[in-house]
Amino acid sequence: MHEQIKEIPQEKSPEQLPNDDYEITAEKFRKIGPLGVTAKDHKKIGSTPPDFMIENPNKTMGELMTNEQIEKWITKNSMNKARDQGYYEKIKHERK
Repeated sequence: MHEQIKEIPQEKSPEQLPNDDYEITAEKFRKIGPLGVTAKDHKKIGSTPPDFMIENPNKTMGELMTNEQIEKWITKNSMNKARDQGYYEKIKHERK
């Protein structure tokens, strides 16, 4: 009779272990978006926050911006997203 050999579980390296803090913060970025995260959140996921956020690491980008700045940011980023997805070129073509 052959004895069954049991596999010895190997320890996982730190890179293989789930990083709950990272996952929670990444989910926050996905759900709330850049205006709702702090400089500390940026650092948790290895991102570099905008310079103006560094002095106030516990405030969100939206809290640090004026209404006018937020409107400009949304407009700029909406156009960038549309361009990245090809919508801008489609709209530009349809207007001709």
